[in-house]
Amino acid sequence: MDEEVMVLMTVIEGGGVEWWYLDTWCSNRMTSHLEWFCEIDKTVRRKIRFGDGSCVIAEGIGKVAIRREEGTKVVVNDVLYVPQMKSNLLSLGQLLEKGYSMNMKGSYIEVFDSKEKVVLKVSMTSNRTFKIGVNSIDKKMSSCTSR
Repeated sequence: MDEEVMVLMTVIEGGGVEWWYLDTWCSNRMTSHLEWFCEIDKTVRRKIRFGDGSCVIAEGIGKVAIRREEGTKVVVNDVLYVPQMKSNLLSLGQLLEKGYSMNMKGSYIEVFDSKEKVVLKVSMTSNRTFKIGVNSIDKKMSSCTSR
């Protein structure tokens, strides 16, 4: 899990950037981009309920490969495939379960590993959200092995 968070530290500017929102309300990482999955189990189906009471169905769970700025890749596990999603969500709750801690102050959020090292710092946007940009790797170009 350490590598998963470290990759999110680097915001990559320019083409190919995909935005992920840090979310305290979502229970899982979620995306609608099937092409990002380098491995997926489509037999897993879960009902997702949003804060407004609406529901959608997750149609799989798997691994998404993300490219770091220097070209290496990291695999993010346990990402739900939700075709109806309009945004990509990264669950802060999942990070807490893995032993990470968070601090929100001023206009940013910091995520710390178990040794209290800052592994992620994200500024709040003008609409009061926290988002990070990363490069996803198309499954046709990559396996699920980190390099």
